[in-house]
Amino acid sequence: WRLLAYPTLTPCYPLTSCSVRISAPPDGVQREAHQVANEKELAWMLKPELLTALHYCAVITLTGAITSEYFLFRRGMSIEQVRKLLLADSLAALALLLIFITGVLLVVAHPQPPAILFANPGYRTKLLMFFAMALSFGYPSRLFHHWRRSLRQGRAPLVSTQQQFWVIWILRGNLLLLALLPLLAKLASR
Repeated sequence: WRLLAYPTLTPCYPLTSCSVRISAPPDGVQREAHQVANEKELAWMLKPELLTALHYCAVITLTGAITSEYFLFRRGMSIEQVRKLLLADSLAALALLLIFITGVLLVVAHPQPPAILFANPGYRTKLLMFFAMALSFGYPSRLFHHWRRSLRQGRAPLVSTQQQFWVIWILRGNLLLLALLPLLAKLASR
């Protein structure tokens, strides 16, 4: 804001030097200009159409990543399949993060206050299902992350029957939750 300060000229009298002094604007003007700049920045960031589009793109990406994980994961995977599985897992984690961030920004940009949104049982159920999906996604992600060491050594990881059982059912549950979330979004919009 120093660059936007108002210059003040002092009067020049004969045989004296003229000077230009930079002074800060009055508090009200500075606060108003700062508030307008912040509102313009927030208006660009919180465009509901842009946030909604990003939110839906992230949901579609998450669906594709979890589906590919489901079809790639099995016992006796090759190194190339494990690398694809790790890529799909990273993409799913990124999509979950983007869904969370855009969801929070959509709540902030919503015309109704957040208290009214959170009072809606459909909205609370949708949030609970999203967090349950994000937490359940931790087990497969940690398991896949531990496989990186064996990949660096040039060998495919061994998958036990118990690991296969849990990962497959967690991925199935996450796909079911992803299928139910749009229905709850419709209920939450009422």
